[in-house]
Amino acid sequence: MGARIRDLFAVARALAADGAAYIFVTNQESATVSVIATASDEIAATIPVASAPASIAVDRDGTTLYVTHPERGEISVIDAGKREVVRSLKVSGTPFGIAVSQ
Repeated sequence: MGARIRDLFAVARALAADGAAYIFVTNQESATVSVIATASDEIAATIPVASAPASIAVDRDGTTLYVTHPERGEISVIDAGKREVVRSLKVSGTPFGIAVSQ
């Protein structure tokens, strides 16, 4: 896959509109999120995000991902279908862990 194990940090799982399952993995050194198709174990896409992405969470319907950036005090909001960052949220402190409620 090209990524070294020490580069991978956090993982979330989501289903696409077509029913395919994907795993989303933050890559701290490259400031990206890898989209891995579970059926083939291949990287389907790479999403550029802000520096040092840490934790990742997915909403209940699998359409939106939230990635923390502790060093920036920021959360990237990713449209899972479009595979792109749609906005960045500034938060106080250094957000690390993240969870999404219903």
